[in-house]
Amino acid sequence: MSTDKAEERANLTQPEKVNTREKILETAIELFSEKGFNGTTTKEIAELLQSSPRAIEFHRNNLRKKFGLTNTKTNLITHLLTLN
Repeated sequence: MSTDKAEERANLTQPEKVNTREKILETAIELFSEKGFNGTTTKEIAELLQSSPRAIEFHRNNLRKKFGLTNTKTNLITHLLTLN
């Protein structure tokens, strides 16, 4: 990560961070409904958001941590579906 990007991220307010997370989720859900979960890539989500695939991975990894899935092979979507 470049210094400029790191500084930009550090300066985000909490509402901006939540907004980014919501945009990622909305975009992912839109693509999943169009192409299916297995037909959607991180790269496609990132391109629609004009972001980097790494930013999408960062948010996905945070979700995995929140659900205690960091050291398991459990699929995040499968886990989320079982919560419903």
